[in-house]
Amino acid sequence: MGFVGLAIPTSRAMRLRRSVDMSNLSFSTLNGKRVAFTTQPGYATRFSALITEVGARPVWCPTVQTKHFIRDEDFSDLDRAVLLLGEYDIVIFTSRDSIDAFYQRLLKWGDGDPETAQLALLNSKVKLAVIGRDAYVLKRILGRSPDIAPIDPSLPGLVHHLSGTSSLIGNRILCLIPKVTGLTEPQSLRDFAMALEHGGASVEIVNACKTVATKPEDTELERRQIVSGNVDVLAMTSSEEAEAFGKLVNPDDLPAKLILAALGPDAEFGARCAGFDVTVVSSYYSQFEGLMQRIGMEMEKKNPPTSLILPE
Repeated sequence: MGFVGLAIPTSRAMRLRRSVDMSNLSFSTLNGKRVAFTTQPGYATRFSALITEVGARPVWCPTVQTKHFIRDEDFSDLDRAVLLLGEYDIVIFTSRDSIDAFYQRLLKWGDGDPETAQLALLNSKVKLAVIGRDAYVLKRILGRSPDIAPIDPSLPGLVHHLSGTSSLIGNRILCLIPKVTGLTEPQSLRDFAMALEHGGASVEIVNACKTVATKPEDTELERRQIVSGNVDVLAMTSSEEAEAFGKLVNPDDLPAKLILAALGPDAEFGARCAGFDVTVVSSYYSQFEGLMQRIGMEMEKKNPPTSLILPE
């Protein structure tokens, strides 16, 4: 079965993604290099730790952030989905913020009682699906492990998993995504919903939170470092981040020596649309490790290690 608009990973590609070996990175190549990254809060800590692990120096320049809705009317679709939870077969959480928003509304309709909220979730018999390390967030917030967590931690990987277990045909799926405000919604989310429907599922998309650009003044210092040439690499990890960064910085103002990197095709597309000449794209687009490998390889091409020849 084929899927419209979404690259479904083969089992070989999935094995490759699982086996990203960070020991292959040349510590000497990245040691002391400054790597700026635009990753939003919630995921930035892990990427920062990885950058530090390979000897580089992280410079966090978040360009987008996900926030909860404030007005009750903004929760109307999510509230309706929570109250009719038993009508769905699967709930897909596309981010940790959607998990938290879902629980807060579940708690609200349970009169603030965690046990009532947990019982309502249990009685609904709905299966919960997450991607990657969000499984730990689900366990912490909802008190249960996910029913569905693909080995390949990506949206294509989730479709691949669901289609392989016959979990699409005839099932009704609730997909919780952020409402992208002031920026372009990622193509990957639209392709994801199309792929689920093409596989035979009935899909309902509900906004659980919102993604907005950060305030320019919040990243002024970091942007100044990037433009002035005090940074060696700029890594953009989503299309929204790249678009938001492009609204703050003219691509022509970036130093020629700056390596521009993107976490997979979605981020690359957003970066190129914003005018950035990306030279490093990770094929392991669901993993920060894969991106760091590609950055390390690009560094080695620009600065190949020299051999020391001793006199006889």
